Amino acid sequence: MSEAMLQYKYDYATQIMDIGPHGLAHGVITDLHVNLDIILNTSNTSDITVALQDLTLEHAGNITVLLDGSIGVLNAIVDAISNVITTIFKDQILGLIQNKVESAVKSAVADLHFSI
Repeated sequence: MSEAMLQYKYDYATQIMDIGPHGLAHGVITDLHVNLDIILNTSNTSDITVALQDLTLEHAGNITVLLDGSIGVLNAIVDAISNVITTIFKDQILGLIQNKVESAVKSAVADLHFSI
């Protein structure tokens, strides 16, 4: 198990009747503990392949969400509300993030081939 910090950025847009805010949601997930199981297939030493068996986000410290964009004066209020929401739904948010991170790592690991 290792400890990591994950930074993210996400462009957002919300519209109702062609009116609504847009901007950038960004933040950090601190004290992130990741459990990663990788399998090496060494049966053919001239083409060793790598596969992801399991990736689990075990624990996270704080999840910070900041919104920048066209909501102007409301930024501080929205940021405060998002802090409360991320605290309440922390486990559900980690589950969604885990699926995205696992998919990206699985794709990256599948492309790894080397020989001895």
